[in-house]
Amino acid sequence: MPNKQEELLRCDYDFLYTLTKEVNLAYRNYDLPSKSYLINLLSSKFNSKAIKGIVDLYMLCFDAEYVANMVKPDSVRKITNSIKEFFGQNQVMYEVPLGKRICDIIIINNNEINAIEIKSARDKIMSAIEQLKYYQLWSNKVYLAYDEVHENNINRYKNTDFGLLEYSHGIIREIQAPKYNSLQKEIILTFMSYSFIKKMMSYYGLKRVNSKKEMIKELNKKISNESIQTLFINYLNSK
Repeated sequence: MPNKQEELLRCDYDFLYTLTKEVNLAYRNYDLPSKSYLINLLSSKFNSKAIKGIVDLYMLCFDAEYVANMVKPDSVRKITNSIKEFFGQNQVMYEVPLGKRICDIIIINNNEINAIEIKSARDKIMSAIEQLKYYQLWSNKVYLAYDEVHENNINRYKNTDFGLLEYSHGIIREIQAPKYNSLQKEIILTFMSYSFIKKMMSYYGLKRVNSKKEMIKELNKKISNESIQTLFINYLNSK
């Protein structure tokens, strides 16, 4: 029989995040909390019977969308699977909260951070531009993966720094290669959580202060530009 954490894993991030807000569960974090953090928070609040009821309710709401995705060739699920095949055997993360946005997919490929925004046939592709620009702040390469129904509406994304991946007939093909971005140390540190920043202060033997801004200022002096890439990948792995 699955435990409370295993039951809650069946729910998506947005549902869990909304639930913690509805039941007034507070968390000490300046960024969006990770899914595992939300699960632990809810598990400590509710007993097993209550958790089962929550998950059953979620599944009832989720079933219709799940069935629709299964029968639609343009579903996010199928695009996601094709993206995984395109990149090969690499580390894949889903629905990753960073700063003010949640990235659909992050793929760590040859120590490079690839951020991918997915637009299925049911999505509005013109709304992606701000998300892609935001992902450039913390990733090496940014891609827009879209269903072929949008092929006549991607002109604004051509000849830009963004990569374009088109989903058609069950496969992904690269329409445009992305430009490589080198991570900026000062910016990357702001995307790390308060708790992770505190751990780094201890690791580098720096005196901790309560202000995240002040801790970032001290770490910025200590951390080299060369090490920020590996450091941020370690942070992503901890989420």
